[in-house]
Amino acid sequence: LAHFGGGLPFYSLMPEVRDALKNVYFDSAAFPFLYEPQVFDAAVAAAGSDRILFASDFPVVSQERALTEFQASETGQAHSADILSGNAARVWSIE
Repeated sequence: LAHFGGGLPFYSLMPEVRDALKNVYFDSAAFPFLYEPQVFDAAVAAAGSDRILFASDFPVVSQERALTEFQASETGQAHSADILSGNAARVWSIE
């Protein structure tokens, strides 16, 4: 789901919803317009780092800006390999 699913990752904290979202991934497209970089920290805490796919929404948001703001979050420093490429490679079996 684009744009962090409009906040849907946070419903992953509800046990009855968690199962319904088990095959759902959230991308970060346009996050600098919608959220502060800490959205990555909150989304990872709610849904897990393995469910987040980096996206910039280029050309609306430059990739440089999106990467800079992503790296400003704790998650960007701790889970960058997964979020920037590893999760997408796993989802599309391109490892």
